[in-house]
Amino acid sequence: MKKAFQDLSNTTKKIKYEPFSLIYVFWLNLLTFSGGFLNTLGIIVFGDSISHFSGNVSRIAIEYENFNFLHAKMIICLLLFYFLGNIFSGMIVKSQEFSFKNRYGVILMLIGATIYFLGMFFPEKIFKYSLPLLLGMQNGLFISYRGTVVRTTHITGNLTDAGVYLGRALRGERQDSWKILFYFLNIFVFFLGSFLGIKFFNKIGMNAFNLVTVIYITIGLIYFILKKYYLIQNKS
Repeated sequence: MKKAFQDLSNTTKKIKYEPFSLIYVFWLNLLTFSGGFLNTLGIIVFGDSISHFSGNVSRIAIEYENFNFLHAKMIICLLLFYFLGNIFSGMIVKSQEFSFKNRYGVILMLIGATIYFLGMFFPEKIFKYSLPLLLGMQNGLFISYRGTVVRTTHITGNLTDAGVYLGRALRGERQDSWKILFYFLNIFVFFLGSFLGIKFFNKIGMNAFNLVTVIYITIGLIYFILKKYYLIQNKS
């Protein structure tokens, strides 16, 4: 096992971290950070997860069995709005590969602006159901890194993939060992977003959603910087 981890370290050192790759990985992790941050706010304010639904599907069954039909229907609505967000992404994004032809920056800035607009001017119920829709759009963008699709609103798949690649590394297949650290970094960033989400909510209350708007607009702007850098690099 010690040899496997030494090989993992050596494999990671061999990866060329060019400026574009570093900015891109930072951008990806900011997206994951935003997913953790917003999901935590959703749990605190509304009592339900809004970024992933494995646990929520189980809760639907539990609530129905306990005759809490209203809450069960509410969770179903959250799930349907998340699914609707996935559909919108499928309509907007043309391919499952990351491409600068896709309007990621515009979409993410619109998500941020929508959160602010609905939070300020619409009833709580509309605001609540808009959040899983927007997160569904984000998670359906099919943003990838080195051929690996990165889901940015939950970590269940990341945890599974990290475990699988670690198992393969221990077996001697170490060509994809860098993915272990990549997935664990993504998991930590989601946790960090969640942790800071509760911290800021305890300090500024519902204004924490305004901070989410700032985060999304920042992520959108970084995308345009990334795109411009990529175009300059490919011209030279």
